[in-house]
Amino acid sequence: MKAHQLVVLAAAIGAPAGAVQAQAPSQAPMDEIIVLGRAAQLYRVDSTTVGKLPTAPLESSQSIAVIPDSLITDQGARDAQDLYRNLSGVSFYSFGGVSARGFRQEEVYYDGLRGDPNAGFAVPQLFNIERVEYLKGPAGMLYGPGAPGGLLNYVTRKPHQDFDAEFGVVAGTSNRLGALAKVNAPLGDSFAVRGGAFVEDRGMLRFNASQETMMLDGGLSYDTDRSSLIFQVARYDLTQNAARLRGVPVDDDGNFLTTRRYNTNEPTDFLKMKSDVFQVRFESQWTDSLWLDATARYNDATERQQYHEPNALFDSIGDGQIDSVRREFRDQIRTQESWSLGANAVWSTLIGDNIENRMLIGADYFTIDEDRFASRVRGNTTPTPGLPSPISFINPVYGLSDSSTYIDGPVVPNVIESTRQGFYLLDELTLGRFILVGGLRFDRFDDNVNGVQFKDNKVTYRLGGVYRVRDDVSLYAQGFYPVSTDGLEKASTLRS
Repeated sequence: MKAHQLVVLAAAIGAPAGAVQAQAPSQAPMDEIIVLGRAAQLYRVDSTTVGKLPTAPLESSQSIAVIPDSLITDQGARDAQDLYRNLSGVSFYSFGGVSARGFRQEEVYYDGLRGDPNAGFAVPQLFNIERVEYLKGPAGMLYGPGAPGGLLNYVTRKPHQDFDAEFGVVAGTSNRLGALAKVNAPLGDSFAVRGGAFVEDRGMLRFNASQETMMLDGGLSYDTDRSSLIFQVARYDLTQNAARLRGVPVDDDGNFLTTRRYNTNEPTDFLKMKSDVFQVRFESQWTDSLWLDATARYNDATERQQYHEPNALFDSIGDGQIDSVRREFRDQIRTQESWSLGANAVWSTLIGDNIENRMLIGADYFTIDEDRFASRVRGNTTPTPGLPSPISFINPVYGLSDSSTYIDGPVVPNVIESTRQGFYLLDELTLGRFILVGGLRFDRFDDNVNGVQFKDNKVTYRLGGVYRVRDDVSLYAQGFYPVSTDGLEKASTLRS
């Protein structure tokens, strides 16, 4: 009889492969049976780009969290709101916004550049996203003006030299139904092409709310031994019905006064957004020690929304119980056209026998022209012809208020032209388990809001350090020099 050896390859924190095995007598002939298993699913990435220098998260002097494609797929996530719970300090804000460490994120980044294709109000979709990177804390030295709570960077899918295809159907509760298709294929030894389409129609938790989504995404790449040139194009077409959502009324103790499905929007309310994005990226390992990249993106987006906004709670029958809300109707149009450019050069070298040095030199440029037109008309606490009617949040009745009969409110234009320019230098020294990082950035900005202009420039500094206690544990520290808030207050006054 032959003796059999059973070898179990275990993958767990602190458990090397082959750590669990049963040994048979060495003198007996044996067959080997290998069982592959995984004790824990770890969604880790080897490198991130949100810190400008490609770096492993544990080697960065800033706190970086990454949500890779595997986690997005395993969660069945469809838009960014499905992912916020994976990021500490990040939470849902209002109907389409996000807050980081208590600060509302006014913009997000795509492939490290400004130019949100969702025009500010729509929720980012994940169909063409490869991973999401979250840089916690101030990022002014790397990206210029932004929210101090953190920065979200969405990395889009690129063509590659391996063939893969995916086709699927999406179905679920609340009349959710959709379909998707993705194909990536090499074209000879140098070219690759990818394309995808996603459509979905789904209801939402709140009364009257639903969403229709269509996305088209394509790309073409040309690769040589050391360089790549990547062209991408995407079309975003989103319709949200009665989904300009606000909170649910609560009492002084925080108890809900009505069902969580409550909505002040009428079934005819909507948000419609169309956005076209064109992007080209060049990457080159110019020499063994010099890496170059440059990206340009153009975005053209139009958004129209009409919705009923809650204005004030009141007691409709005089019994001392708050039971209704006064509403106002808002009609808004936003168009935006933007260009975003960025270029980086990373030089790596060895100083002496054991000091590794990486130096980053980069620049970015962003310009946007926005035209916003908004009007509003406020209703009374009693139904009034030509005005939005109030609505009960105890027993809401929809369809009694027709926006086509409202008295037109004054149209308020808001024309914004903004330009941002930045130049930055970053140096990283690695000495054994110590990593030291220092850098500075020069920013210049020019804002023109309804003919009122404001210009300024600032320099931002950064210093950070990491000590690798062991391969899976790092201690880090970072510091930054905050600029004066005088200019920010002036800019805020001009934008209000």
